Amino acid sequence: MLTLHQLEIFAAVVATGSFSAAARRLGLTQPAVSLQIRGLEAHFGQPLLDRCGRGVRLTEAGQQVYAYATRILTLIQDLEAAVRGTTETPAGTLHLGCSTAPGECLLPRLLSAFRTRFPQVQLSVEVSDTAVVLDRLLRRQYDLGLVGGVAHTDRLEFIPFAVDELVLIAPRGHPLAGRAVVTPSDLAHEPFVLREEGSGTRAAAEQALQRLGLTHLTIATVLGSSEAVKQAVAAGVGLAFVSGSALDPHEDRVVVLPLVGAPIERQMYVALERGRPAGRLSDAFIQWLLSPETQALLATLPRVRPAVRAAG
Repeated sequence: MLTLHQLEIFAAVVATGSFSAAARRLGLTQPAVSLQIRGLEAHFGQPLLDRCGRGVRLTEAGQQVYAYATRILTLIQDLEAAVRGTTETPAGTLHLGCSTAPGECLLPRLLSAFRTRFPQVQLSVEVSDTAVVLDRLLRRQYDLGLVGGVAHTDRLEFIPFAVDELVLIAPRGHPLAGRAVVTPSDLAHEPFVLREEGSGTRAAAEQALQRLGLTHLTIATVLGSSEAVKQAVAAGVGLAFVSGSALDPHEDRVVVLPLVGAPIERQMYVALERGRPAGRLSDAFIQWLLSPETQALLATLPRVRPAVRAAG
């Protein structure tokens, strides 16, 4: 007989990417998780997961089961919330996928306020680049995503929650550091440290450089995190664009170059799957993030300001 327990375990295996990680999340042994998955596959009479190395991949039948399982589990959460009353404090685990800027620079500075407002909600946060976060969100490994870029797909909805400024940094003592203003011609022969492909920071930086007429950069190296980029710049590898919120106010390893033109800004978004029933925890998080109190807190962070949302 198909059971809710089997669906919960199956969803956890898909969300975490492995039997061992699902076992840790659920507080079960790995053999117990394997037993329930085998029972679920026996019920449907076909494999639902392809075991590939230490990870798993959904089969075609598994994709169908997972889509229905997440809908069923979300409906059960909504049922419990409706019966117990909306005045009850939300509780449970909310799984967030975050790109680097919101995950490493913004969200950590909001966590204390979130814990005060929702003491019984645990945030499970994974940080990766924007493209990976959105892919995993569509595969329902996350409840929500916080990203610095959008994907051109009707399957996702993007809600702005902040505006982040990108800044151009150089090692302290660099010849351009003393300039009143830095022009595109000053940058033409400078080496650059870039983020990886799929990074929202890289996409925004490349767009800004294209507007300045700089389409052929000298790329010194490509790195996978803002902190690694800052370390490389401080070591003299090259110049780089980073989120302004990633810079410590007392930073003394690098300097911000006064680039000509208007500030380079980009929206930060909450990403969610369009048409997917929103759970109570997801709704509560989004409402909290967009609340005047949280927006005011975001505005106190360096080079960050409240979201720009379309009228109506």
